[in-house]
Amino acid sequence: MASLGSRLVALWLCLICLGACADVAPSKGRPARPSAPSRSADIVMVGDIMMGDRMLPFLEAEGVGYPFASLAPALRSADLTVGNLEGPVAVEAKLNRDLRFPYKVPPWTLQGLREAGFDLLSLANNHLVDCGQDGVRETMRHVEVSGMQHFGAGHGAAARKPKVVDVSGTRVAFVGWLGADSLLRDEGHAAREGAFEDAQRWARRRLGTSGGRLGLVVGSADEVEEMVAEARAVADVVVVYAHWGIRYRRAPSPLQRLLAHTAIDAGADLVVGHHAHIWQPLELYRGKLIAYGLGNFAFGSRNRRARAGLILRAHLRHRQLGRVELTFIRTANADPSVAYQARPLAGPELYGALHELRGTAAGLEFRVEEGRAVIDLGGRLGVPE
Repeated sequence: MASLGSRLVALWLCLICLGACADVAPSKGRPARPSAPSRSADIVMVGDIMMGDRMLPFLEAEGVGYPFASLAPALRSADLTVGNLEGPVAVEAKLNRDLRFPYKVPPWTLQGLREAGFDLLSLANNHLVDCGQDGVRETMRHVEVSGMQHFGAGHGAAARKPKVVDVSGTRVAFVGWLGADSLLRDEGHAAREGAFEDAQRWARRRLGTSGGRLGLVVGSADEVEEMVAEARAVADVVVVYAHWGIRYRRAPSPLQRLLAHTAIDAGADLVVGHHAHIWQPLELYRGKLIAYGLGNFAFGSRNRRARAGLILRAHLRHRQLGRVELTFIRTANADPSVAYQARPLAGPELYGALHELRGTAAGLEFRVEEGRAVIDLGGRLGVPE
């Protein structure tokens, strides 16, 4: 293991050169102008997207925009819209059918995402290599050809690189990684002695970037600290967008809490998670918001436990992050009223979800406006409207 001194020197050198190598891109097709005056802007983030499996017949019958028909106006109204692309988008790459739930999504589905307003997709998730290295290459190529951008995966050190997007004059850096707890099947599996260590080893061997392979970062406290510090050096606002947690478990895992707190200590302004297929609680830590899990957004499975997710809208003003709004969506695909087309939660179900969100939140209060949870962040981020 490298000494602390050598690690600090390496980090310092990386920070010096990062301004030249950070990937800066415009949002919504506008040219990047880092020196231009900033204006207020919104970033919308959603959870897991997998437009394959049981969703495909609906897309073939109704068109690629079908899953987003109820929510597309909210997505398109944002200056930047971000989601987690779960599963390879590929034609030629071979699906690994030895995996428990392998996915392979046809490229034509990406048109639906682009038309719905998506700009940026994370690839850092446990299904990244369901079609092997060739599937990762195809996915990157298809996303780029569709007119969207991606982050969270790459060759070797490229997977660590922050994605910096100019959002109406504010430089926003996104970093993404996978938590090994996302490979644990359920709470019973997580409770087994040595289960997490086994998952960590498997993730590094199959999904990691050792040897310069195409892969992702398997999050540890040291890795997260360095990734966020690199992003902090080149951006006005740093957003963590992590794939972690135990499926269908509401409470954040110890690893989620550790890595979220580590990221904020290192300079992250907002931490947002996905993977559990259900929404997870909120926490305010050192004045910064953690949304541990947004749940599903458009996912081609029929699991009855995936009943509700969240859409997060973050408001930027004066190159800082201020108000955050959370909208509950109904994602119970087995329900005929949903049928793979998520829509806003309403009525008693909405108010029950808001009550549970308030009861599970740690260190924060929110108000409810038109059925949305609204959080005004204080301290450095508390910019008057």
